[in-house]
This record gives sequence, structure tokens and C-alpha cells, in this order.
Amino acid sequence: MEVLPHAHPLKLIDLNPQYPHDEVVYDDEEELIMKQDFRCPCGRCGQEINFYHRYYYTCDQCDYSLHKLCAELPTTLKHEYHHDHTLILCQVLETEWCLCQVCKRKHLYQYLYYHCAQCDVAIGLRCTKINVQNLMIYHPSHGHPLMPIYRKIKANCDACGTEQVGNFYQCTTCSNFFAHSDCVFLRKKLLIQQFRKDNSFHTHPLTLAYSFPRDDQKAKFNPKCKVCEERFDEYLWIYKCEKCRYYVHTDCATTSKEGSLVSILFNEGTSAVSKNYEDDKYPDLLHFPLPDQTSQTKVLKHLFYGESGSRDFETNLTHPFHQHPLTLVDTPCCNNDITTTPTSSRITTSSSHDSMKMVEVLCDACVRPITNMAFYKCTASDEGCNFILHLWCTRLPTEIKMNTSTGTRTLKLLPPVPFTNPGVFCCLRCKLFCSGFVYSDKAVLSGSSYEVDVCCAFTPPEYITHKSHPNHLLRKHEPSSEKYCRLCLSDAKTQFFYGCEDCNFYLHPKCALLWPDTIRHKYDKKHPMSLRYFPVENYNGDYFCEVCEEEFNPNAAFYHCDQCVQSIHRPCVEFIFQEATTWTPFFLDRGVDQFENVKYGRIFTFKGHPHPLSLFRGPESDGDCTLCGKHLSNYWRIFKCLQCKFAIDSYCCYKIE
Repeated sequence: MEVLPHAHPLKLIDLNPQYPHDEVVYDDEEELIMKQDFRCPCGRCGQEINFYHRYYYTCDQCDYSLHKLCAELPTTLKHEYHHDHTLILCQVLETEWCLCQVCKRKHLYQYLYYHCAQCDVAIGLRCTKINVQNLMIYHPSHGHPLMPIYRKIKANCDACGTEQVGNFYQCTTCSNFFAHSDCVFLRKKLLIQQFRKDNSFHTHPLTLAYSFPRDDQKAKFNPKCKVCEERFDEYLWIYKCEKCRYYVHTDCATTSKEGSLVSILFNEGTSAVSKNYEDDKYPDLLHFPLPDQTSQTKVLKHLFYGESGSRDFETNLTHPFHQHPLTLVDTPCCNNDITTTPTSSRITTSSSHDSMKMVEVLCDACVRPITNMAFYKCTASDEGCNFILHLWCTRLPTEIKMNTSTGTRTLKLLPPVPFTNPGVFCCLRCKLFCSGFVYSDKAVLSGSSYEVDVCCAFTPPEYITHKSHPNHLLRKHEPSSEKYCRLCLSDAKTQFFYGCEDCNFYLHPKCALLWPDTIRHKYDKKHPMSLRYFPVENYNGDYFCEVCEEEFNPNAAFYHCDQCVQSIHRPCVEFIFQEATTWTPFFLDRGVDQFENVKYGRIFTFKGHPHPLSLFRGPESDGDCTLCGKHLSNYWRIFKCLQCKFAIDSYCCYKIE
């Protein structure tokens, strides 16, 4: 059928007059997105007209548009293959087909060709050698126009970085730039949940970006793809949400794959992932994180009472690990009231520990706060002895069996006395320093002994669940340097870790068990701060810790207050705020949480000094060691006399034993 001119005047439209600088020039992003989403059919060839063709003709009087190429095609043509007659521009009807006499290819419905009615000769549009410049597209990812390659080829796509088979666009100026047609026509914005069949979800539309420079990645702490967990190539295209620091590969965002981890790992309680366990098969399953800073003591209490039976406690008792008698207290330690109530059922409970006021009320056995419960305190507290125990910590079993990677071990309960490392040992379960009671397979702690703190001796169950990976069981696994903790982003070299093998999701025991869901902190006295597992939604600034004022990586777990827009990264969060001090770079490098199980202020006696010495950190104000002269801020343990100016570091304490 002969192609006839349109009855009305046509107007040339330029969809992208700022090309190739459209991303810089457009101040109104929505205007750019609207233009890039533009699509309409060509009234001549039937193919789509879109943003990347840049130019097209449209009619103001009717709904009619043409590609610039189609509109400017000559209606008649003289061709060297058939120079005897003039060829007429025609279009294949729905029930017809034509055979190009040049390439011998059959063309179907709506294809444009030139035809000689006298000789019945047809020449396809591609074989007419009409100016190929009209076939180019203008893509914002590249500074030069791109030409289509009209045969399927196999090549690496410079947009997504993968090998593709199909139609490509090539830069005739650079010659080495190839982009697969699927990538060339990717949407500028998309909602990931509309393109994937799994549980992938993000609140905001993702924006297509044509590179992710290495410096930008470094500034964002080298994020990984939220779907596949792989790194990004700085020259490949990505989809991103800068408001939430959410980044995905283009193929991950648009490919309908089952089993994506994006919603499982990074959604804030919105995951629709089905449970992989039945509740009735795990009646004692513990769910983490625990609600607040005091919850772990409640878990310990529950686990202990489940084994111990009697809950009656004496008013006064003696403990084998302490030289003074202990007495039962039912009011805050700072009030100094002593109860005469003999049983726990009649004890009036009240809060004994206030993290906002930094009251130092820590159990000497488990080094956990004493809150809303009765407890035992030393009767010599007026003389400076601050020994305190939870009720249940007075009845800890003297011997337990523990399964380890090398078999079952028999561990005995030992007191917190100055061994080779004064008053402190490293728990082999959570890898944290501890000053509390210790379960060990040796009568005296040494480098070859197996030591665990009270909490790790009782709380690490075989299975747990965690809010950061909802609806999936996390099971104990052997340590591995090839895996990393999703909360602190460091490797899993602990004695064990919790993991979901199906999802390749792993947590350190200290990260899974010890970090509460909310905390109270003196830097935000009005609101609790909640534990976050990913950057805060709609917060597009950098993240700075309110404590140390250093920038931190929001892809690691941290605490945040939405109302005050304040954050504290984990190394600067202590569950128990025992004293106000200035943190030195030494503490920040090690991570303050390494010492959260150390009861600072605990009292020791040494033969070489007439007064008791208290265990403290080494802040700037304490000056130099009395014996060796080294600055005490270099040490995370110092011994200080509260009656005189005597202060020594942890190494010099051996000189006065």
C-alpha cells in the first residue's frame, strides 16, 4: 500500500534539548522523568516513539505522531538497483508480505519499503541506503549518538556488564561502546517491587544512574547490591535511592528471580517472607534483639529458674567468692535500704539502675544491670565494698557441661579474682572482655583454658530468631573467615555464630544476643533510640556519631532517634553507662563495646599499697602511672586509689602484688 502524506501540518518536537547534559541541566527531576517516560506509536511504521529517539513529529489537530526518520522519508526514490523506474514508498498490509530484491529477506506487516508497480520490485528500507543518521538515538548515558546494529550479536554490554545475545546499539564515534537494547531502554525510574516476583521492596522509586564512581562508593562506605550482595563496578549502570542509600544492579532490579534477599535482609519489618519453622516445634525459642537494656537479666532469670526449682532466698548469706556477708535489698542500692523479707515472693521490686543518671549498679557475677528486682549487696558497702549479686546469681551451678567444637567440656565456676590478666578474662563465646564470674575447664585461668562468662554459659541456645532476618531460624554454626556478620560487617571468626544457610545470613553471638532493640542514652534524654539495620529512610545526609562525632557506615547496625535525628554507632554505645569519661582514640579503635562486660569501679586489694584500688578506664584526666610514668590514657584498665593520688596501669599492678 502506498504511503500518503498526513492531511495536517506536523510539528517537530525535541524531547531532550539539553542533550548530552540533561542530568545536569534539568532542575526539575519530575519533568525529566515525565519526558523519559514518554511513549507513543509511530503512525507510519507502527513502532514505538520514545525519549531516546529525541526527535519526532506530531499533529496538533489529531492524535498522530511520526518518528523523525519516518516523517522525512521521501515518498519517491531513484535507486541504483532499479534505475529504470521511480520507486514509491509503501507499507506492508496486515495480510501481506514483501520480499526485498536486494537482501532477499521477507518483511511483514507495517514494514516500510519502496516499490515499483510496473516491475513488482520491492526494496526494503534498510537496503535503500537512506541517510543512516536518521536511525540514531540520543542516550543520556553517552556523549555521542548511538546507532542500532540490525542483526543479533553476542557481546558484552557496557551498561550492565554482562554478556548478552540480541540487538545492540553502538557508538560510531567511540566504536568500542556497545549497549544491549534492553539496557538502552531501561526506565529512568522504577519501583523494584513491580519488576521482581520475590519479596524485593523499597518505599521510593529507584533512579537509573549511568555510573557509580569509586570515590562516591568510598564516601558511602562501599555499599553492596541489596539483591545479590555483590560490589559495584564504577562504570556500570545502577538503580539507586540516594535518600536511603539503597543501591542495586540494573539486572538485579529488573530480573524476575525467586529468592531475593533484599526484603529479608534490609526491609524494616515489612518482609513478607514465609516462616521456615513451626512455632509448636520450638516452644522455648528466643527472639532477638531483646526489647531493652534490662531484658537479658530477665532471660537469665527465666533460664535459671527453669532449672533451679526453689525461689526462696535468705535475708543474709555468705558467698564463697566474697569475703563479706551479703544482705537482701529490695530498693535502689543508692538508698541503702536493707529488707528483712525472707522470700522473693514478698520482695517489693524497684529500679536499681538508671542508665540516664549513670548509676553504677552491676552484678559482679553476670555484669548485667540490677533493675526492677531485689538483689544482694555487701554489708561492708559503707567501707567502700561495692560487691552486688542478682538473686539467681547467688545460686549459679558450680559445674556445667558445654558442647564445644572439640567436644563436651566440664566447666567449673570460678570467682572474679586477679589472674594473669588482673580481674578480666576474654570469653571464648562472645569474644568480649569480662570481669564477672567465669566458667572454666581449668582451676586456674591460663592461655590454654576454656573460659566463658555467665551470660554465654546459659543464654546461647541452639536456635534463635532475629528481627534483622525475620521468620527464619538462625542456627549455631562453626566459625568461618569466609562469612561475615550482617550487623557489624566483620568476619565470623568467633567460637560460633548464628546463621541461615539458605539466605547466607550470619550474626556474631554478641551482636545477636547482646544488642537490645532500644536503649536510653544521655545524648537523647527525651526518647529511646532504636536499633537500625540499614540507612534511615528519607535521610540523605552523612551519618555522624553523637558520641565521638566521627562519620560511620550506616550499612552496619546503629542506634537512631527519628524525632531528634540523632545517631550513635555501635562502638560508642555502652549498655551500661558506668561513668562519664572522655573517649580516647584507643577506645574508639578497639570499639568500646569490647568492654561492656567489664565492671569498672570494682575494688581490688594489693599487698604493695595500703588502700584498696578501683578498676577504671584510662581517661586523660588521670595523668601518668605512678610507677612507670606512662600516660594512663593508653590503657583500657588502670587501678586507681580513691584515698590518695596513687594510680597504676594494668601491667604495673604485678609489681605490687
